[in-house]
Amino acid sequence: MKRAKKSFFVIGMAAFGLVSLSLVALPVLGMFAKTSLGELVSLFGDREVISSILLTFETAVYATIFALIFGTPLAYFLARNNFRGKS
Repeated sequence: MKRAKKSFFVIGMAAFGLVSLSLVALPVLGMFAKTSLGELVSLFGDREVISSILLTFETAVYATIFALIFGTPLAYFLARNNFRGKS
């Protein structure tokens, strides 16, 4: 019985991951499909586009630092301590 539950969970998580990936990948692929290569190259030279890309990378760096500072000690605490609700 446990094996059936585990395989159902794996199938469900794979389906969820596929849907999530589709929600991100399909709009990006659609953007590239409807825009010519020349337009894309000219857009990457635009000051606003460069600014938004740099802002995205800066935000990603801050999010990673935040996750390292707070997530690592939290993971250590959750792994090492016993508490009600932990199986």
